[in-house]
Amino acid sequence: MSVAFAVSGPAAADTPAVAVHYEVFAGGLHVLSSGMELSLDSRRYDVRVNAQLVGMPGWFADWFAVVQSDGGIDTNGLSPDRNRFERIRHGETRITELDFAEDGGVAVTFSPERNDIGEPLPTDLLAGVLDPLSGVAQLMWAVTGGADCDTTVAVFDGRRRYDLIVTDLGTEELESSRRSAFVGQARRCRMQLEPVAGVFDEDEDSVWNRDSDPRRRRLDIWMANPVADGPAVPVKMVGRSRMGAVVVHLRDARPSSELGRATADASAPDVPTLDCGTPC
Repeated sequence: MSVAFAVSGPAAADTPAVAVHYEVFAGGLHVLSSGMELSLDSRRYDVRVNAQLVGMPGWFADWFAVVQSDGGIDTNGLSPDRNRFERIRHGETRITELDFAEDGGVAVTFSPERNDIGEPLPTDLLAGVLDPLSGVAQLMWAVTGGADCDTTVAVFDGRRRYDLIVTDLGTEELESSRRSAFVGQARRCRMQLEPVAGVFDEDEDSVWNRDSDPRRRRLDIWMANPVADGPAVPVKMVGRSRMGAVVVHLRDARPSSELGRATADASAPDVPTLDCGTPC
């Protein structure tokens, strides 16, 4: 069950689409480069995220992923229409597609077909669910509208049904860092993943492994508006993995209309400082 946010501020109006770029470090090593495009207006949302292995891990393995979700928005939050997750690993492409019906049903398509999805979940467990990316977009929409982070979001990824339990930890001042482009106040939200139903045992690196550290299912996200009049987006994230601490830094953020320039600047050695002022 999703708990609706009470939103009456900017989320009710259109905000400019934004493009953001992140760098991900695990155990002190640069392991991933990621980008996100987010569009939120009064009726619709569209969010797209891509990620690719870089640095030393990228020397030994090929891994690339693209996730996209879109749907409608009303006063209670987001209602997804479609979600598509494409992953390329060791030259093999896997695609998961979710189509959300108005009656609450979710059609799942795997390409190639999978035989490890377990039994179909009861329909009552799928009522009001969001896909994982829409679940995070719901948080961005709520914070954009002036709400805090306290909520529980029901999530279904095609195989697993789990809850995102989000706790508001107040606002903090993020200081200048050579790895981050953001300086200013941000709202800290703690997100925890709670299994509900489905197949949760995967390989030994999965956060769903029963023997894994429960803290690996926790992620702290700092939310702010790095683009003037734009939506709130993650400007920093901290979690855990078998490699140690995972830290995600915002590298760059700008309106999507400047996406071409953002892509060109992403490889620049100097990180621009985005100071949103106080409050943010």
